[in-house]
Amino acid sequence: MQKVINISTSAQICISINSDLLDSIELPKSVSCFPYFKNKVLLVSASLNGGNVIEKFVEMVANWNQNLGVDVEREIIWQKLIDQAEKSDSSVHVNPVLYAERHDRLTFGSIANLRYDNLSVGQIFKGVCQGLIKNLHSMMAKDLILKFKCERIVATGGALIRNSVLRSSLESEFDYLPIVYKSSTDAAYDDLKI
Repeated sequence: MQKVINISTSAQICISINSDLLDSIELPKSVSCFPYFKNKVLLVSASLNGGNVIEKFVEMVANWNQNLGVDVEREIIWQKLIDQAEKSDSSVHVNPVLYAERHDRLTFGSIANLRYDNLSVGQIFKGVCQGLIKNLHSMMAKDLILKFKCERIVATGGALIRNSVLRSSLESEFDYLPIVYKSSTDAAYDDLKI
């Protein structure tokens, strides 16, 4: 069994399972169930927060620069953020839920564990990337994933493929399964049909 993670503008985790397995579980509010192919159902945790949150962070940094009288192209900001975050350890805990979630419309983002020595832009950006992955994982927790004996993760989506910090956060958070990256969502979709 495979699990697909897609992170583009928003983010999703999907697992296809045999429909008869549904009788043995109670799904959390963050997981929806849809009919699928060949007597299977698709379990989906769809987050409203994905690449859109990272884009909003880049926009914030660009706006701060403009407010300070410095004009920096967004592409340069993106590259600097990734470069700085790759060199950083982050003890900052970011819950980057800017758009709430379908199953919890009242909870929004927060930042915790700020200290004098962890305020660099790289550490904060890394915290945002880690927080996005942790939020997605919390929506379809490890025990549910292991219950269905998932063998690997197929990871796709523009935000994930273009952002090495997001990929390393995914690998760290889901360290109990091998991860295969695919640049095409169609290929990931085909993997789920198996």
